[in-house]
Order: sequence, then C-alpha cells, then structure tokens
Amino acid sequence: MDGNWERVRRTYASQQVVRETKFYTAVMVENESVLKFANRIRQLAASLKAMNVDIPQSEKEMALVNGLPEEYNALISALDTVDDDEGEHNWESVKSRVMQGEQRINMRPKPLCKNLNYLQKGWTS
Repeated sequence: MDGNWERVRRTYASQQVVRETKFYTAVMVENESVLKFANRIRQLAASLKAMNVDIPQSEKEMALVNGLPEEYNALISALDTVDDDEGEHNWESVKSRVMQGEQRINMRPKPLCKNLNYLQKGWTS
C-alpha cells in the first residue's frame, strides 16, 4: 500500500513541477491579447495555489511582463524605472499599463508586407 502512496506523491510532485514551469516560462503567443495572456498567467497561478504553492503578486506581475514580445520593450523599460516605494506596482496597474501599451502598438501602421528588406535598403524594381 505504501508503494501506491509513493506513486501518488511522485505524480503530484511532477504535476507541480510541470505547472510551475508553465507559469515561469509563459510567453504571449502571436495574436493573443494582453488580457488573454494575463488571464492565462492568473489561471496558472490559481492552479498552483490549488496545489498549495503560493505565487506572490510580484511574481505574477513579473511573469506577465517577462512573457511579453519585443514590441513591449519600451513599456517594460518604463515599468522598470517606476519606483515602487508607493506601491504603484500591483497586478491590476501593471496589467492596465500593458493593455494601454497594447492599444498603442495596435494603432501603429502595419507594413504592407512582412519582408521589408528591399524597402529599408531603398531598392527599387
């Protein structure tokens, strides 16, 4: 009977490792909105909490910011420069700022084609 419990314990522990890995390595996928990505981060944290693994708010915020694509680098730098002594960083404020950044990014004109190498170098046909 002890062998069965040991198998259950190992299975539970491996599921915990898998969920922690998913949480700490989460990245926003192409065509995923910031809101959906933030909800995915929150759901991963909730699934860990159900396993008695408490994820601090600051780590949820970092998971959100660290999983953003390159287009958000300026926003990430701006968030890094804000002093958090006054408690300005919390899940909702970080999520809100990132969503505002998403709106600005989405308002930028999109290139007509993905490979703009010929335009960037001034080539003509």
